[in-house]
Amino acid sequence: MPTTLTLKNIPDTLYERLKASAQKHRRGLNSEAIVCLESVQLPIQITQQERLARARALPNGAIRSPNISWIRQDRWDALTPKQKRKFAPVCPDFVPELLSPTDELTDI
Repeated sequence: MPTTLTLKNIPDTLYERLKASAQKHRRGLNSEAIVCLESVQLPIQITQQERLARARALPNGAIRSPNISWIRQDRWDALTPKQKRKFAPVCPDFVPELLSPTDELTDI
């Protein structure tokens, strides 16, 4: 079960770096702080598939995934048939961002 952690007296420069990093990775501050803590505390214990699964998971339980993406053919061929039937456990080589009618340009 997740536990709540409150941080106090964070230096302004650290907060700004965390905020910039969160924006760069398109995560909230909380998610970015968790990723930073995990990278320091659990550098060897998390597999690539676990890290991808955590990055895709949204707070409401939904899974974040691109509308469309490409991976090189050789990387696709290396996947098992089971992996090809679901969301592939690989980082795409190219992911375009699509602007839907409900999106604001400032959100992208």
